Amino acid sequence: MTTSHQPTTPNFTPAGIGVGMLPVSDLAASAAFYSALFGLEYMREFSADGQVTGCALGRADLEYALSFRLRDTIPGHPSLAGEHPLIWFVRDRAGLDDFRTRALALGLEPTSGEHDDAAWVEVLDPDGIGVRVAMPLRRWTEFSGYELQDGRHRHLTVPRLGPA
Repeated sequence: MTTSHQPTTPNFTPAGIGVGMLPVSDLAASAAFYSALFGLEYMREFSADGQVTGCALGRADLEYALSFRLRDTIPGHPSLAGEHPLIWFVRDRAGLDDFRTRALALGLEPTSGEHDDAAWVEVLDPDGIGVRVAMPLRRWTEFSGYELQDGRHRHLTVPRLGPA
Protein backbone atom coordinates (compact mmCIF):
# COMPACT_ATOMS: atom_id res chain seq x y z
CA MET A 1 0.00 0.00 0.00
CA THR A 2 1.32 3.42 -0.94
CA THR A 3 1.13 5.96 1.86
CA SER A 4 2.61 8.89 -0.02
CA HIS A 5 0.53 12.06 0.04
CA GLN A 6 1.97 13.13 -3.31
CA PRO A 7 -0.38 12.66 -6.29
CA THR A 8 0.99 10.47 -9.07
CA THR A 9 -0.30 12.93 -11.67
CA PRO A 10 0.26 16.57 -10.68
CA ASN A 11 -2.86 17.86 -12.49
CA PHE A 12 -5.28 15.25 -11.15
CA THR A 13 -7.41 16.39 -8.23
CA PRO A 14 -10.90 14.92 -7.88
CA ALA A 15 -13.68 17.51 -7.63
CA GLY A 16 -15.51 15.38 -5.07
CA ILE A 17 -17.22 12.07 -4.62
CA GLY A 18 -19.88 11.51 -7.26
CA VAL A 19 -21.62 8.42 -5.91
CA GLY A 20 -21.60 6.86 -2.46
CA MET A 21 -22.81 3.26 -2.05
CA LEU A 22 -24.42 1.63 0.97
CA PRO A 23 -25.09 -2.09 1.49
CA VAL A 24 -28.74 -2.47 2.56
CA SER A 25 -31.16 -5.27 3.40
CA ASP A 26 -34.22 -3.81 1.60
CA LEU A 27 -33.75 -1.71 -1.54
CA ALA A 28 -37.31 -0.37 -1.62
CA ALA A 29 -37.28 0.67 2.06
CA SER A 30 -33.88 2.36 1.75
CA ALA A 31 -34.79 4.15 -1.50
CA ALA A 32 -38.03 5.43 0.04
CA PHE A 33 -36.26 6.53 3.25
CA TYR A 34 -33.48 8.51 1.52
CA SER A 35 -35.85 9.92 -1.11
CA ALA A 36 -38.07 11.34 1.63
CA LEU A 37 -35.18 12.53 3.81
CA PHE A 38 -33.13 14.26 1.10
CA GLY A 39 -35.64 14.85 -1.70
CA LEU A 40 -33.79 12.49 -4.06
CA GLU A 41 -35.31 10.74 -7.07
CA TYR A 42 -35.04 7.13 -8.24
CA MET A 43 -32.52 7.41 -11.10
CA ARG A 44 -30.89 4.01 -11.71
CA GLU A 45 -31.58 0.33 -11.20
CA PHE A 46 -29.17 -2.61 -11.39
CA SER A 47 -30.12 -6.26 -11.92
CA ALA A 48 -28.39 -9.61 -12.09
CA ASP A 49 -30.05 -12.83 -13.22
CA GLY A 50 -33.51 -11.26 -13.16
CA GLN A 51 -33.19 -9.88 -9.60
CA VAL A 52 -32.89 -6.18 -8.80
CA THR A 53 -29.67 -6.00 -6.79
CA GLY A 54 -29.15 -2.26 -6.58
CA CYS A 55 -30.49 1.18 -7.30
CA ALA A 56 -29.36 4.79 -7.15
CA LEU A 57 -30.97 8.06 -6.17
CA GLY A 58 -30.08 11.53 -7.32
CA ARG A 59 -31.48 14.63 -8.96
CA ALA A 60 -30.63 16.42 -12.18
CA ASP A 61 -29.62 19.55 -10.26
CA LEU A 62 -27.15 17.74 -7.97
CA GLU A 63 -23.56 16.68 -8.59
CA TYR A 64 -23.82 13.50 -6.52
CA ALA A 65 -25.90 10.36 -6.22
CA LEU A 66 -26.47 7.70 -3.60
CA SER A 67 -26.40 4.05 -4.60
CA PHE A 68 -27.61 0.98 -2.72
CA ARG A 69 -26.69 -2.68 -3.12
CA LEU A 70 -28.54 -5.60 -1.60
CA ARG A 71 -26.30 -6.73 1.23
CA ASP A 72 -27.03 -10.40 0.51
CA THR A 73 -25.59 -10.05 -3.02
CA ILE A 74 -22.26 -8.62 -1.82
CA PRO A 75 -19.51 -11.06 -0.78
CA GLY A 76 -19.28 -11.15 3.00
CA HIS A 77 -22.71 -9.51 3.41
CA PRO A 78 -21.27 -6.30 4.91
CA SER A 79 -23.30 -4.32 7.42
CA LEU A 80 -22.66 -0.70 8.33
CA ALA A 81 -25.15 -0.63 11.21
CA GLY A 82 -23.88 1.60 13.98
CA GLU A 83 -21.59 3.55 11.64
CA HIS A 84 -22.04 6.81 9.70
CA PRO A 85 -20.18 5.99 6.48
CA LEU A 86 -21.36 9.12 4.66
CA ILE A 87 -21.43 12.58 6.18
CA TRP A 88 -23.54 15.14 4.34
CA PHE A 89 -22.38 18.76 4.73
CA VAL A 90 -24.53 21.85 5.12
CA ARG A 91 -23.22 25.41 5.06
CA ASP A 92 -24.57 26.68 8.37
CA ARG A 93 -26.59 25.96 11.50
CA ALA A 94 -29.79 26.88 9.66
CA GLY A 95 -29.11 23.90 7.39
CA LEU A 96 -28.73 21.66 10.44
CA ASP A 97 -31.97 23.03 11.87
CA ASP A 98 -33.76 22.41 8.55
CA PHE A 99 -32.52 18.81 8.49
CA ARG A 100 -33.65 18.25 12.09
CA THR A 101 -37.08 19.71 11.25
CA ARG A 102 -37.40 17.48 8.18
CA ALA A 103 -36.37 14.40 10.16
CA LEU A 104 -38.90 15.15 12.90
CA ALA A 105 -41.64 15.69 10.29
CA LEU A 106 -40.85 12.21 8.94
CA GLY A 107 -41.30 10.73 12.41
CA LEU A 108 -37.58 10.12 12.96
CA GLU A 109 -35.69 10.72 16.20
CA PRO A 110 -32.66 12.87 15.42
CA THR A 111 -29.70 13.08 17.77
CA SER A 112 -27.09 15.82 17.65
CA GLY A 113 -23.68 16.73 18.88
CA GLU A 114 -20.55 18.72 18.29
CA HIS A 115 -16.86 17.82 18.21
CA ASP A 116 -13.65 19.47 16.99
CA ASP A 117 -14.54 19.06 13.31
CA ALA A 118 -18.28 19.66 13.08
CA ALA A 119 -21.69 20.20 14.63
CA TRP A 120 -24.02 17.42 13.49
CA VAL A 121 -27.51 15.96 13.45
CA GLU A 122 -28.00 12.23 12.85
CA VAL A 123 -30.87 9.80 12.25
CA LEU A 124 -30.81 6.05 11.63
CA ASP A 125 -31.84 4.55 8.31
CA PRO A 126 -33.84 1.28 8.02
CA ASP A 127 -30.60 -0.75 8.43
CA GLY A 128 -29.41 1.14 11.51
CA ILE A 129 -26.83 3.11 9.50
CA GLY A 130 -26.24 6.60 10.86
CA VAL A 131 -27.24 9.33 8.42
CA ARG A 132 -25.15 12.25 9.64
CA VAL A 133 -25.55 15.81 8.41
CA ALA A 134 -22.81 18.13 9.59
CA MET A 135 -21.73 21.73 9.52
CA PRO A 136 -17.92 21.88 9.42
CA LEU A 137 -16.38 23.95 12.21
CA ARG A 138 -12.90 24.00 10.71
CA ARG A 139 -11.06 22.96 7.57
CA TRP A 140 -8.92 19.85 7.46
CA THR A 141 -5.57 21.63 7.22
CA GLU A 142 -3.52 19.35 9.46
CA PHE A 143 -3.62 15.90 11.01
CA SER A 144 -5.95 15.33 13.93
CA GLY A 145 -6.60 11.91 15.41
CA TYR A 146 -9.21 10.74 17.86
CA GLU A 147 -9.16 7.71 20.10
CA LEU A 148 -12.04 6.40 22.15
CA GLN A 149 -10.70 4.88 25.34
CA ASP A 150 -12.74 4.00 28.43
CA GLY A 151 -15.69 5.97 27.05
CA ARG A 152 -13.67 9.16 26.62
CA HIS A 153 -12.25 10.78 23.49
CA ARG A 154 -8.55 11.55 23.41
CA HIS A 155 -6.98 13.86 20.82
CA LEU A 156 -3.91 12.56 18.93
CA THR A 157 -1.42 14.80 17.13
CA VAL A 158 0.73 12.12 15.48
CA PRO A 159 -0.72 9.49 13.14
CA ARG A 160 -0.27 5.84 14.08
CA LEU A 161 -0.99 4.39 10.63
CA GLY A 162 0.07 7.00 8.07
CA PRO A 163 3.19 9.10 7.66
CA ALA A 164 4.01 11.72 10.31
